[in-house]
Order: sequence, then structure tokens, then C-alpha cells
Amino acid sequence: MKNAARLFLALLGMLVGAVFALAADGLVIHLKVDAKGAVTVEGAPTPLAQLTPAIARLVKDKNHTAIEIVTPESIDRQFLEQIMDACRRSGVSRFAINSRPPVPAGK
Repeated sequence: MKNAARLFLALLGMLVGAVFALAADGLVIHLKVDAKGAVTVEGAPTPLAQLTPAIARLVKDKNHTAIEIVTPESIDRQFLEQIMDACRRSGVSRFAINSRPPVPAGK
């Protein structure tokens, strides 16, 4: 099990690196979803309905922009698809999705 987890993390790291390499000399927009489904873009709380314009304001060159989406492991797949669709509508099609396990209380 530990080897499988290490392999998964290594592959995830390579994927994230590849997406960011595509955005070289460009912009990486950081989008985070918390365990309650609240979304932030570059640290600013952003309702799902406002996600597309919020991202579009940050995009200078859609060919050199990537979005890192950090989510809890338990994110609803349809909700993640809505987030990705909002990103695509802003003109960005390069993503890195980074799912995090829940952080135990007190850590």
C-alpha cells in the first residue's frame, strides 16, 4: 500500500510539473476548494457563479496560463466538473488537480 501511495504521489508530482511547464513564462492561477465546498481564487472567496469572470480577469495569455485546483479527496465529481467548466469558459484549458486528504484536527 505504501508503495502504491508513493507511486501515486510521484505521478501526481510529474503531472503537476508538466502542466506548469506548459504555462512556462506565463501564469499559474491557484484555485482552492475546502471541505465545505467553498472556493477561493488566489485566496479570495469566490462563489461558483462568479468563478469564470474571476479567473478571466487574471488571464493575460490563455495559451500560457494554467490553473492549479486543490481539492479535498472527497470532492463531489460533478462539483469538480462545474469548476473545470467555469475555468474553460474563462479561456483556460490547462489544469493540475491536486486532491488532499483531510487534515486531522490539531495538525
